[in-house]
Amino acid sequence: MALGDLRFDTALDRARAALAAWDGLAAWTAAVTLIRDVQGRITVFLEPRRAVAEDEPFLEGLQRRLAADLGPYFSGDVWIANPADAALASMEAIIRAERVPAPWDGRADGGMAWYVLERRIAKEYWHGPGAAEAWPWSSAEVRAGRRPAIVTFYSYKGGMGRTATLAAAALVLAQRGCRVAMVDLDLEAPGLSSLFVPDDAVASGVIDYLMEKPLRPDWQAGSGVVTIADPRLALGDAPLWLVPAGRVNEHYLEKLARIDFQHQVSDRLPRLMKQFFTELADAYAPLDFILLDARAGFHDLGGLALTRLAHAVVLLANLSRPTWAGLPVVLQRLAGSQAQAVPVVLVYAGAPNVRHAGADADMARFRAMAEGAYLRVSGADGADAASGKDASAVPVSAAPFATVALPWHEALRGEVRLWGDAADDTARIRNLVAVLTGAPYQELVRRLLMCFRQADGEA
Repeated sequence: MALGDLRFDTALDRARAALAAWDGLAAWTAAVTLIRDVQGRITVFLEPRRAVAEDEPFLEGLQRRLAADLGPYFSGDVWIANPADAALASMEAIIRAERVPAPWDGRADGGMAWYVLERRIAKEYWHGPGAAEAWPWSSAEVRAGRRPAIVTFYSYKGGMGRTATLAAAALVLAQRGCRVAMVDLDLEAPGLSSLFVPDDAVASGVIDYLMEKPLRPDWQAGSGVVTIADPRLALGDAPLWLVPAGRVNEHYLEKLARIDFQHQVSDRLPRLMKQFFTELADAYAPLDFILLDARAGFHDLGGLALTRLAHAVVLLANLSRPTWAGLPVVLQRLAGSQAQAVPVVLVYAGAPNVRHAGADADMARFRAMAEGAYLRVSGADGADAASGKDASAVPVSAAPFATVALPWHEALRGEVRLWGDAADDTARIRNLVAVLTGAPYQELVRRLLMCFRQADGEA
């Protein structure tokens, strides 16, 4: 068979078709696992219904068929499970532990069970079934008030004002009496601390915890935390606490180069992050919220922040088509990352002011794009969409496809800096605070509180 349009995207389907068409395989095999390595080559692991010899004639023919159909995408190997072979037992146990059910229904192929095992180098947190529940603590503990809610602020594309939106939410929550910590997880392009303090006020941060903790168990999440208590921010009774990404100096890149985001290499990163948040929550108890500034795009640490850490996600988008090309993938991961889908507050970033002539049309277009993305995730058909049925797989705060519009504001066009000792800084800071705690951001926080079944204004 000619290779034709065979490529990475179609190789698994081609392998499945070749195996399903092989005469007698369904009667002989109880389960098939397609193992794709880091280069995209496929190995087949068969679990027979009875003990067989590895030199059975039909196996050689099957290998030839796979080689012909898959070409360079076939590793050349067909492995046969053998419970009597102790040397292979550990490898077979790993395969069974790490594989996931294939997205197609094996009953159509004679009752064989189908599995896929992807060998990846990175991006592990964007794949797989995810955790059974958000950690380091559950949503039930958050709703009961025993632990703070971890909220991840994320945008698929950069330039959405994600960091400023997080800062605004922190200000509003603090003014409502909540105790809030902010954490900069955008290690490649840190910027959260620059909103609140000058660069020389940052001594250490998240990246230092990840580097130092394995070597120095006495290193605490509170090391490097900056307390924000400027009265010009009108925070109320409690300050804000800020954990910077770290001090960006001549050592920063060396630290970044040693952070392990590869799940297959070790489980150090998730263990350290779980420990970090537990220490932070304990050190500043009782915290109500921990707000995470996550890296845009399909970044490893961003995936961890979305699919393992978050009890809720504030998802920023605009009308650009590149944004909506990637958002359905993000929504799919949020829908399937835990036993219960992660609630989402959808934000229209940079929306036109309501007095703008085209504001209503733009908002309608944004909502239509959001609805289309949710329906793509849910797999609902046009009839569901036309009937108004809620087919979304991701819970959206308040109502399906509900949107918080954050209008573009001139005060946020340039540098957003909530600190300074110059003569004109007080007026400037108070003006920024008025913008960042205005009606749109109040609505964002109201929707966020609804994710945890809290009434408007409750901490």
